[in-house]
Amino acid sequence: MKVMSAAAVAGLLMLSSTVVRADKPATVGETKPIQLALVAPDLQMVPEDNNISGLRLEVYGRNANVNGVDLGFIHAATGDFNGVAIGLVDLVGGHMHGVQWSWFYNQVKGDAIGWPNAIVNYVAGNVKGLETGLVNLTDGDGCGVQIAIYNRVGQHISGGQLGIVNRAQSVKGLQLGIVNLTTEMDGIQIGIWNQIDSKENWKVIPIVNWKF
Repeated sequence: MKVMSAAAVAGLLMLSSTVVRADKPATVGETKPIQLALVAPDLQMVPEDNNISGLRLEVYGRNANVNGVDLGFIHAATGDFNGVAIGLVDLVGGHMHGVQWSWFYNQVKGDAIGWPNAIVNYVAGNVKGLETGLVNLTDGDGCGVQIAIYNRVGQHISGGQLGIVNRAQSVKGLQLGIVNLTTEMDGIQIGIWNQIDSKENWKVIPIVNWKF
């Protein structure tokens, strides 16, 4: 019965897509209010090169720019995402402004402003806000707080890193963990291994290390 229901839903999606294309070919960059998707790009109601401003309900769906709410399993936006995404995996090819609540993995290839939360969060650009999970990886700058077992900021962070291992190129604020690593520091490290490479003396100090 469940197999028949799934087949029926897939058939309806394919039929809807076919009817839309037969009536009026979709325009690249066109914006639609609702997306229903089973597997992108073929089994979804709105073509992947269109934008969505509203709601996406997806098993796996992909569109260009998305503004609104994503609910389902795997969400992908090749452009920017603004809104709230809840699922297993969330992939953004541009910038993200909002909330990503995923069970497994969040990826933003541009900048992220808001709250990425997953087992692994990866941002290729800069982050402003809160990152929570088991592993937080940011290639650019951070402004806010990272909370995870392992936190890494590739450039500078203003704010705090709270975890077991915290690493950044430069820090203005607080690193709190078992292992804290940075080259430049304007603040305090609290942990077992606290290392500030730019200090002339006592680069590594247990319990508390600092440089202002």
